Amino acid sequence: MASARNNKFKLFVPPEREYQSRSEVTVSCHLSPEISAVAMEIRWFKGTDCVCLYKNRQVSEGRGYEGRVSLFTQELQRGNVSLQIRDFGGSDFGDYLCQVTNGDTTAECTVAIGIVAEESSNVGKVFTLRSDRKWKKADRLKMEESVLLIKKALPRVSVTSSGSLFKTAERFIPEVIENNSEIENYNLYRFLCPHAGQFQCRITNLVFEMEGKGEVLYKTDSWDPRFLDGLGQMQPAGPLYSIDCFEGSLSHLHLPHCEIQYDENQLAVAHFTGDNTEIIQSLKVTNTHVIISIQGLSLFGLLKKMIFYFSPMNAQVLFFYKEMMDKQKRKKLNIHLLPGNVPVKEVEAKQKGSTYFETSSTCQLIPGRRYRPLCEPFVSEPKVGKFERDYGPNYHPTFVVFLPAEEVTLSLLDEDDMEVWEPHQILLTTEKPGNPTKTSKFTIEAGAEFVDEHRKELIQRVSSVMEIVDCLHSKNMITAEMYSTIETATPSQKQMRILYGALDSGGTVVKAEFYKVLKKKECFLVDELEAGPSRA
Repeated sequence: MASARNNKFKLFVPPEREYQSRSEVTVSCHLSPEISAVAMEIRWFKGTDCVCLYKNRQVSEGRGYEGRVSLFTQELQRGNVSLQIRDFGGSDFGDYLCQVTNGDTTAECTVAIGIVAEESSNVGKVFTLRSDRKWKKADRLKMEESVLLIKKALPRVSVTSSGSLFKTAERFIPEVIENNSEIENYNLYRFLCPHAGQFQCRITNLVFEMEGKGEVLYKTDSWDPRFLDGLGQMQPAGPLYSIDCFEGSLSHLHLPHCEIQYDENQLAVAHFTGDNTEIIQSLKVTNTHVIISIQGLSLFGLLKKMIFYFSPMNAQVLFFYKEMMDKQKRKKLNIHLLPGNVPVKEVEAKQKGSTYFETSSTCQLIPGRRYRPLCEPFVSEPKVGKFERDYGPNYHPTFVVFLPAEEVTLSLLDEDDMEVWEPHQILLTTEKPGNPTKTSKFTIEAGAEFVDEHRKELIQRVSSVMEIVDCLHSKNMITAEMYSTIETATPSQKQMRILYGALDSGGTVVKAEFYKVLKKKECFLVDELEAGPSRA
């Protein structure tokens, strides 16, 4: 690697389009030659707004981008100054300018983020591509003003008791421990914290600020009506979480909210210990989270003073389907209208026997308002339903549609017949593994079902865990952090339990890839399990 003392460098952006998913978009940019950017100043602008500033080894986010943008800080040593954008939305399309300054030398480049509208194989995909946009003097003045606003806000950043400053949360996939007993059905999440810092759960979006290495166990709990006695206008604005931390210090907790119009004084956090209720005022409210300092652990739930009850909030439309055992072989499609901070995996846990259909689910809905799905020529039951702040525990569907077909185009309308969620094509496939009428290889769904069905046997009997993990990691299906966690775990049964957490979080596609690799690495075990107990 070239010496960082050499001030001469340029910014390199791949000349070809890079296609990406909309959940996380990376705007690629590297120093050329490959020198360290650790001591440099890095600025990323979306238009004239500074969305991310790196200075004095600290990362600061622009207004409206808190918790959504970050740099690959561990890659700065290798000249990687790429920007990562999480929870990518329609307002995030456009031109992004990267500026890197080292001493009296500044290099910059512009990258456009667009969506494919014409190429048949990539329709609807997000892409990044170098742009030739020329920025005007007036644009650059606005950019400098935007940077100044971020710098003025720096003193308000949270500092841990050890004096370390953390701004960009590392995202992790927790180990998922399922409890499917007849008495209680829930997911328990386990996070092994490797070091001090901020860590964001990919499933719940909770952020833990840790002062050192430790273990965090957490799950959602039920909002007991007795918890709300005496709280007046304060009502639940998020799931209730039970949190425990072992062998480490959890100093701050960031609870996700889905409010669009709010005042910081409206949002607070309730802390329940036994019969006692403590209302904790927030240290800071960002566009995505409410941040609190904590002393003891137990139950934590987000509250909102319901003054502006009819204001819109970020919401989601979720679909679960299963085949009915009737003569018509109809499909039953459950439609859920839920607040945006309800974890999908928690809803999925209540839909045993049904398949989750993943689609772009985000929208804005108003609590208390009535909505109706448009799925002609089919009719939902009921025809009109009310959107509520539903935080469990049962997550009953808002609508049910019985379909004789395997696909339907569906949208959502409000009381004035205005479209609030644009038309989406919903595909309902039910191909099962072992179906003698099928001559093709296992489908993606069938492979995933095998992984779910034989969970206990695979955890106990798979021996080539790291070989499988190597394959998944090479295809970017598990993170580097998850890879490291599995690699250091012993014995193989523990490795498999951690790996299953990643498989559950990754969904059907990742499970199907795991099955594909498993067929190669553990073919005799797979053959035995597929043959069933009748095999001699």
